[in-house]
Amino acid sequence: MNYFHRQIQLWGEQTQRALSDKRILIIGAGGLGSSLSYALGASGIGRISVVDFDTVAPHNIHRQFDLILDATDNLATRAQIDAFAKQIGVPWVFASVDSWQCQVCFVQNADFKFFPSLNATPAGITAAIVMFAASFEANLALRYLAGLEVEKDLLYYANFFGGELELRKIKL
Repeated sequence: MNYFHRQIQLWGEQTQRALSDKRILIIGAGGLGSSLSYALGASGIGRISVVDFDTVAPHNIHRQFDLILDATDNLATRAQIDAFAKQIGVPWVFASVDSWQCQVCFVQNADFKFFPSLNATPAGITAAIVMFAASFEANLALRYLAGLEVEKDLLYYANFFGGELELRKIKL
């Protein structure tokens, strides 16, 4: 527990011990997924499973997860994750990066059909914006897994196009 001393200051030793019993699934092992794995593993999450380069389907996702974290880079896969999460009654968090912007959302009851097209192709990205989005997604996951308040079904949109951070919140 010494390793987690600074986190224990935030939420107490009992919550830190509880995190070691939590199980999460990260879908996608690219920039977002690897950042999430690192951040949540270093925070003491007990079991982290990562799925990548495979079709998202019930046969490769066990039903014992506390939370699903999407780290993929396409909307069609996110729609499948949403359907699966609703089917098994598990909330999920997604982060999406495109150019100088990102979106992060903790999805519990909202319908993922708020995106007009599932065939959009992302533009170029920088590692910095990917890490920003992954950190935001990891923070939402940690707060939820630690039993702290998390705003659900609220899309956070961060825009760095003008060189200054613009943040919008959109209720789904």
